[in-house]
Amino acid sequence: MKFLAISIGETFSWKGDSYRKTGPMTATPVEGSGSKMIPRSAEVEPLENRSAETGHMPEHPAAAALLSYQKEISDLIELWRTTGIPDRATLNETLSKHRKAILKSA
Repeated sequence: MKFLAISIGETFSWKGDSYRKTGPMTATPVEGSGSKMIPRSAEVEPLENRSAETGHMPEHPAAAALLSYQKEISDLIELWRTTGIPDRATLNETLSKHRKAILKSA
């Protein structure tokens, strides 16, 4: 499979080493640090189970946390439109709750 087909966050093997994709053309070693440029056309082998139906990785937990945050913010905007600006404490609580969930899952 080509590096281009690997999802960001997914682990893969390339030239005998294991990496985690961090960008469209970058990856970091699973064991170690630093960043390495990987050609988009490089042949790599995924190290995690991919969905048989789609061929893609299951959704990353951070994506679910971000979607939850997006929904709650949309609800707050609707509340703002109908009743006025939500109080600062409500906004800060919403941001804090979702920030923790996003960072925990990243």
